[in-house]
Amino acid sequence: MYEHSSPVPAQGFFHFYEDQFSRLNSAAEPEKTLAVLLKERAQELRDSYQYLRFWLSGGSDSMTALQAFVDNNIYIDEIVIHLYDNDDINQIDHFGKRALADVAFPYLQTHQDQLKNTKINVYRSDINTLERWHLDTDRTGEPAHLHGFDSQILQFRLSTTGAMLTYQTPDAASWCDIIGGTKPKLMLKNNRWYLYIIDGALLSIQAAETTEDFFVSKSVPTLFLKTAHLLKNHLETLNLNEEEVELWGADYGKNSKKYNQVIGRILLPDSAYIKVAVAGSNKFFLDADNQYWTSINGQAAARVNKIFQHNLNTFLSTHQYMLNDMPDRALVNRTIKSYLSKFYCLNDGLMYDSTEI
Repeated sequence: MYEHSSPVPAQGFFHFYEDQFSRLNSAAEPEKTLAVLLKERAQELRDSYQYLRFWLSGGSDSMTALQAFVDNNIYIDEIVIHLYDNDDINQIDHFGKRALADVAFPYLQTHQDQLKNTKINVYRSDINTLERWHLDTDRTGEPAHLHGFDSQILQFRLSTTGAMLTYQTPDAASWCDIIGGTKPKLMLKNNRWYLYIIDGALLSIQAAETTEDFFVSKSVPTLFLKTAHLLKNHLETLNLNEEEVELWGADYGKNSKKYNQVIGRILLPDSAYIKVAVAGSNKFFLDADNQYWTSINGQAAARVNKIFQHNLNTFLSTHQYMLNDMPDRALVNRTIKSYLSKFYCLNDGLMYDSTEI
C-alpha cells in the first residue's frame, strides 16, 4: 500500500522504535518547547556516552543538532566532516559541498572559542579507503558490507555509512557516532493523522549500536514526536486532502525549506540549495559521485571497480527479493525495496500496522 508515498514503493514492515513510542501518547503534542527538547536530547547523549563523535554535513539536520550542543555549552569530543580526497568545496557546485562551504565551515570558524576543546577533523576517503571497504569480508568469506549498497541506490561510492565504518574507532569505554537524523513523515487517512517512516529514507548505519540519530532518542523519542506535531499543525492550516498531503511530503525539492522551517530545523542560505534533489531522483548524488570517480584514473580505479562489480553481482544474486523491478533503469541504479514502520496515530495515540488503516 501507499505505493506513491516514496520514489521507491514501500512493501512490508520494519521495526522502528515501537517500544520507545509505547512510552508516549502520540496524540498529545509534547508541552515542552522545541528548544528545550533539543537541549535535553543533546544532554541525554552527553550523559550516555564517554565519547561523542559528531558527523557534520552542513545540512539543516546536522546544523540544528550541532547548534543544540553549542548553544547550551554541551561538550562534543569530536566533529568529523567527510570529503573525497580531491574535493575542493569551493569548486564543487552541488548541495552537499555548498552546505559545507557556505554553512558548516563558517559556523565552526565563528564558534571556535566554544569548540576550542573539540577535535575537528576532515576525513578524506580515497581510492585506497574504498578498496579496503569493498575487500573487507565477513566470517563466511562474503563481502562484509553488502548493506553498504544502501537504502535507495546501488552504486560505486563510499557513502556516509562507509565513511563511518572505515574511520578510526575512538579509544573510549563508550562512544557513539551522532548523525543529523530523521525527519517525520505524515499521512492523512479518513481525517486522522499518522506518523510513520519508510526505511529507504534511512541509512543502514542508523541501525548500528554505536550510531545515534540526534532527532530520535533510543529511550523516549519526545523530540521526534514534537517535530511530527509541528508538521501536522502546519499541514492542517493548508487544508489539504489526503493525496495533497502525500504529494506535499514527496515533493521535497519544492517544499524542503518550508518543511525544515516548520519542524524547527535551521534554514540554509539559498546558495546551499544549488542542484537540490529533483523529486523522486538521486541525480544530485550521482552528479557528485561522477565528479569524483571520473577524476580517478589508472590501475587502482580499475582494480577497485572490479571488486565493486563482484560485490554488486553477489548482492544482486543473493538479494533479488529486495530489488524493485525497474527495467527502465540501468542495473547500477536499480533501487532496493523499502519497508514501512508502524503507524503512530496523532489523533487517538494508538499504534497500527498498514493493514489496519
